[in-house]
Amino acid sequence: MPFKGVSFITKTLVDWFKRVSIEVIPIPFTTPLKDAQVVVKGIDSLCLQGGPEIHPIYKKLAFKMLDLASDAKLPVFGICHGFQMMLLWAGLKGLDHIPRGPGSVLQVSCDSQILKGRDLTVSSKTFLHDYGVYHDTFVTTKSLTKTFRLLTVSEDRDGKVYASGIEGLDLPFWGFQFHPELDRGLDWMADFFKSQMRGSGHPVSEEPYAFGKPVVLWEKKQCYVFPGRTGHQNTRKRRNKL
Repeated sequence: MPFKGVSFITKTLVDWFKRVSIEVIPIPFTTPLKDAQVVVKGIDSLCLQGGPEIHPIYKKLAFKMLDLASDAKLPVFGICHGFQMMLLWAGLKGLDHIPRGPGSVLQVSCDSQILKGRDLTVSSKTFLHDYGVYHDTFVTTKSLTKTFRLLTVSEDRDGKVYASGIEGLDLPFWGFQFHPELDRGLDWMADFFKSQMRGSGHPVSEEPYAFGKPVVLWEKKQCYVFPGRTGHQNTRKRRNKL
């Protein structure tokens, strides 16, 4: 995820995945598109994290990675900004400006892998977005309804309903407008994502990615910052990449 010319990943997200023994390695947003195929062949899953603005270089890379993940049936998990990127990739023409509401979630689908036996309505969720897609836009955009099942909706501060959770109809894709990594009661989502990664045949690398010291960056959060493109060391086969 880019911010002020550098790639970053939040420490909270890294810790969230590590709690369920998912090895995390970042993908710099400057990774050349021609290298995306190599990256996808070496991973068990892809996570598109939350972040600030939609950077044009990052958008191209994210779309390329989603194309390749779709072809390979690779599990993808989108959070906040990542959720929005999945919608745009699927054909949404533009995002709606959505004033943040109270953080409540209403489940609208029971036919879901990730929400089977779960109730997301019992507590408020952490939303940090300014954009998204309203419910009316989602259900009238054919490319979205052909790609995703709507799982959850939420209300903005004016009571207008917007999409807040999706699942791929024929793809192992999941996306949420809220931040499950910031709510300890949602650690089961990381466990679910891990379960989708099993059986790919990709070996785990012997040397985990060495994150440096975190710095305060986007939204005053502790973040790991890394420059440049993905090198040889960073394209080894891993359990997960973000």
